[in-house]
Amino acid sequence: EAVEAAVAAAGAASVVTVLAGPRHPAFDSVLAAQDLVLVVIAADAEASLAELATASVTAAAATAAVRVVALPARLAAPARRAAVARAMGALR
Repeated sequence: EAVEAAVAAAGAASVVTVLAGPRHPAFDSVLAAQDLVLVVIAADAEASLAELATASVTAAAATAAVRVVALPARLAAPARRAAVARAMGALR
């Protein structure tokens, strides 16, 4: 409810919501209302974990564009931001 209230309060402004680790089912309604969902996984993550995360988010965010980005775990912050920006730009 707090996330949905914050999104509503933002009005026409862009909103970024970050979820890390296992997702509580209460966030499914938040994902369902998004235009874009970016799944960021470690490049060395097990394939089954990446597939599970992607399938779970895709199911919850049925109408959103879902993009998956694999990043090295120790990637420096500027490089992480650039990789995420490129992934988001590829959908526009």
